[in-house]
Parts: sequence; C-alpha cells; structure tokens
Amino acid sequence: LRNCFHALIQYDCVQFWRFLEGIKAISASSRTPSMWLMTPQGENVYRLAKERVYRVINGRKRIDSENGGVPGKRLIPVLEETPKEKLLQQVLTEVENRWHAKRSQCDENNTGSFNSGNVLLMVKDESTLESIRSFLSNGGKRTMVLRWLRYLEQVNDKSRSMLRSLGKGPDAISEEQRLLMEEEGRVRNYLFGVNSAYGYEQEAMEEERKRLADWKRKHRRVVDEKARGTETATADALRHQGCLEEAVEVSKRGNAMALAMESMFHHTDDGKNDDGLSSTYSWSSDEEDEIAYRVEPIKGLNLFIRTFSKLEDGDAALLLRDIQPDTVIMYDSDPSFIRTLEIYANAMHPVSDSRVTLEKPNDDNRLRVFFLLYEASAEETNFLKSLEREQNAFERLID
Repeated sequence: LRNCFHALIQYDCVQFWRFLEGIKAISASSRTPSMWLMTPQGENVYRLAKERVYRVINGRKRIDSENGGVPGKRLIPVLEETPKEKLLQQVLTEVENRWHAKRSQCDENNTGSFNSGNVLLMVKDESTLESIRSFLSNGGKRTMVLRWLRYLEQVNDKSRSMLRSLGKGPDAISEEQRLLMEEEGRVRNYLFGVNSAYGYEQEAMEEERKRLADWKRKHRRVVDEKARGTETATADALRHQGCLEEAVEVSKRGNAMALAMESMFHHTDDGKNDDGLSSTYSWSSDEEDEIAYRVEPIKGLNLFIRTFSKLEDGDAALLLRDIQPDTVIMYDSDPSFIRTLEIYANAMHPVSDSRVTLEKPNDDNRLRVFFLLYEASAEETNFLKSLEREQNAFERLID
C-alpha cells in the first residue's frame, strides 16, 4: 500500500494501471495473496484506476446473435493527464512571458544586452526525467497516447499468444480484450498518420474508410470492364495500371489525414506544441553535463533538467554555480537541495542589499523558486515531516 501511494504520485494513469495489474498478477501467483485486493475498497481502487485510462460502455450498434441481438460494447479512451505536468506547463509559460517582457523592456530602455534566462527543473529520478522530456517534446496529449499504445501492445501480445496456443479466433477471448485489440490499430493509425481523429472523430473515420472502400470497388469494376475481351497481356497491363492508381489514391488520402494530424499536434503558426507551450525554450538534461567547462555565458531562455538521484554531496552547489539559474522549479522536493538554494539566493543578493530586496519584492533580479506539490497527499505529508524533523534537530542542538 505504501508503494501504491508513491506510484499514484509519481506515475501517470497508464503507468499506475500497469503497476496495479502487476500487483494483481504477482498476488495471484503467490502462496500468500494480498487480502486487501479482495475487499470492496481494493475493488474501488482498481475500478477508479481503470476509469482514468479507458471505459467500456454500451454502444449504439447491435451485434447479431441467435437470440435476436445484444447491445454492443464500445471502448472510450480517457487517458487522464498528470495534474503536475499541467501545472509545470503553466509555470513554464509564466516564466517565458516574464522573460520576454523583461527583454522587451531592456530593448526599449537601451540598458544593454539581455542574455540570461536559465531555468533549472529538478526531478526525482531518471524515469521522471524521461516522462518530463516526452511531455515537453511531444505535448501532453501525444505523450499519453504513446504510453497508451505501449500498454495496448503489451496486453494484446498476451492475448495473441493465448489465441495462437489455443488455435482459436478472437471469439475465444472476452469482449473487453477484443476491444483492446481493435483499439491498438486505431491508436497506431492515429499516431503514424493514417487516421487523424482517434477517439474524438471515430464516426468521421468510419465514413472515410467506407468512402475509400466504395471507391476501390467501383474502380476495380471499371478496370475489369476495360480488361474484358482484350488480350491477356493488355488485360494484365490494365490491371497493373489499376493497382497503381489505387495505391496513389490511398496515398493521397493518407497524406491528407496525416497533414490534419500534424496540424493538430504541432501548431506551426505560433511555434507551440499541442499544449500551447512555446518552442522558445532550448532545454537539456544529460547532454549538458559538461557545462562546467564552458566559459562564455549561455544566451537566450534555456531549460535545464537535473535529477536528485545523480547529485552527490556537494554537487548541488556546483550545479547552481555552473548553470546560474534565475528560476528554479522543484518538480520533486528535497530538503537538502532547498538549503543549498537558500545559500545560492543569498549569494545573488548580498546582506548589504537585503533591505532593498525587502522593499522591492517584485525585483526581477531575485531568484524565483516554484514548488510543485500535490495538496493533501502523501508527498506533502512527507515533505512537511522532513522539515519538522530538521527543525527538531536544530532545537535539540541549541538546547
């Protein structure tokens, strides 16, 4: 259960659902299964976690059967985005707007060159870093669909292996498993340019497929009528030409849908991704580890992502001195790094200028720190307890 609390905060909805499925699989094969899985509360945990990813509802279509037909099922992807990633997007947008405003003010006042705009984003470990990297590169919507596709591939591989071992067709699996197999094809088409309306314009997608199938049937009838009564070589040439025209038509329709998908994800007019985050940022993680050897200042607005797991004793101060950020975003919290930030902030503003800083709280030159915490969560509780332990340690040391 403690691991579940941690995973609920650190994982997105798809990763958390896979984590719960792993717990159930391990418990089923264990001699001492987890009893909380069989309680109503445990069932609610699985139900709510699953509803964050997808839902299976009754569809409008009816499936023919010997009993006169039964209501068909339909899979609706939900793919709830991580709230902290949304908040990170808002913070980065605010930082970017402030940076542009400050640069414009410097240009108007002719106060000299304005170079610095370094933003340091601190995360817990490498898995969080990869998640943030994908979010910033692809946007929240596409990132979640990519994770959804990876989950579908893993689940459907098991279903296909079972069907191959049994030597049966899709009717041998449950309706939900069959829907997941159908969903994999739709997601893959949505991501890689065949279909552009996954999950949101499924009816338009089906109409487009029907129109393409009708065009193919009519075109093949026309080719067969042309080839009828001609010599074999001429008939073969006409059929080959028909196949070529069919491939060209499919390619044209596919390119049109790919362009629609591209415009959905990448707004080339304003230079933003699908979540509205501008591409002004140039960000780095591991590829900037040699930044300590640079002599010239880093110009422009830059985002540096670092992990607490790679910081050893004393590395935090060196990291801040090398990057010299004016904005720090704590995606995950660490008390020791916070104390290093306090030292760095005091170094930016000497004691003699402390009165000026207090009188001007909106000074643009001060260090800005953002903490991203889930309210009323285990993350907030652990952070507050660590601060309380630190305070008690200092009080005992003074006494």
